[in-house]
Amino acid sequence: TSKGFQDTVKKVAAQKFATSDKEVYREKFEDLRCLVTTQYNDAMVAAGIVNGEGPNENDGSGIDTWCPTFNWFDTEQYRAIMENRKEQGDHVWFYGCVMPKAPYANLHVPDFLLPQRVTPWMQFEYGIEGQLYWCVNNYAVYKDRYVERDVWTDGMSWVDAGGDGQITYPGKRYGLESPIPTIRLDNLRAGQEDYEYLYLLKTLYEDADCPCGVDFNEYIANLYKQLYQGAVSRNDSSVYESVRKELADLIVLAKKGVFAYTSVDRNNMCTAVIASNATLSSVKVNGETASKIGSLYKGEFTVTADTLDAVFTVETENKTYTFTRFTGGAFARIEDFESEAILSRVSITDRGLTVNKSLGQGKEGKALKIDCVGAENNGTFNVTVNGSYDLSDAEKLLADLYNDSD
Repeated sequence: TSKGFQDTVKKVAAQKFATSDKEVYREKFEDLRCLVTTQYNDAMVAAGIVNGEGPNENDGSGIDTWCPTFNWFDTEQYRAIMENRKEQGDHVWFYGCVMPKAPYANLHVPDFLLPQRVTPWMQFEYGIEGQLYWCVNNYAVYKDRYVERDVWTDGMSWVDAGGDGQITYPGKRYGLESPIPTIRLDNLRAGQEDYEYLYLLKTLYEDADCPCGVDFNEYIANLYKQLYQGAVSRNDSSVYESVRKELADLIVLAKKGVFAYTSVDRNNMCTAVIASNATLSSVKVNGETASKIGSLYKGEFTVTADTLDAVFTVETENKTYTFTRFTGGAFARIEDFESEAILSRVSITDRGLTVNKSLGQGKEGKALKIDCVGAENNGTFNVTVNGSYDLSDAEKLLADLYNDSD
């Protein structure tokens, strides 16, 4: 158990570093974390193995570093759980091994490179401290026991997971005393360099005291959303290159004290903001001169499927900088509910309830009204809207759900 782990650590520390001149080593050894490669769950709390919860509430022992596989960070619910654990003093890592498989990122030979390349972006956004990888030179294969294999002709380092645990090759074949990195390892390193760029921009932005009035993750949220949703990467290298260029432009401008931010409302009106510590002689958004409001420059335009970017032109120190920021995309109503025809296009699985459909007044115009009669406790039903809607480019589907009596 993790309680046993803590006790063992203290016992070993007392034996190995008993003398006063080794006290500093004993203290550091006792600070060893209890890391588990699994996800947080209530059963662990009940079993008394979670730091600061259940039987361990007051003694500070138990699991204090969570390291589940990448796929667990796909849901907002689990990411919120991990945020709560960090508030309790825990640490959060993630990792890939035999699992997860596509569409999630991993370092298997058949995997696309881009998902692993953007994993450090997820790590940065979600505040994940480290990425675990269990082995880099697994030159055998496990079949009830480890069996040697010819790594140059047999890539199956693990059953059903080619390349797992092997991201280097032995250099001896080519007269080298050092290992030979795989393309996958180079790709992982490049992703970690992206992490450094994100860290650099965050430092510049926060040193300027969040000049656009939002925290850093919100400032670059439109970069994240082009690359992945949850823990699933968008496998489009041209989009990735565009995002990386936008990141580079933001770093160049931030070093000159210039910051650009865009937001779009539900009516597809984009507000583009420039905040600057420097004197700007001209600011334009999509060719139109921006208005100076206090210390900010603002421009507005309507976002359409053909106008998804804000093009900024900024003049400062006798130089002109032109750069683009993705607005975040356009909102589209897939059904306006203005016609009674919507009632025939909506089907409801009533789960034993008496359900009546009608058109009513919602917060933003006409809305589909569903009355559930006879519901006890939680009335549950499924609503299906039938129609030819292309949602392939949608980031998410939004709906306003309200209860006019509660």
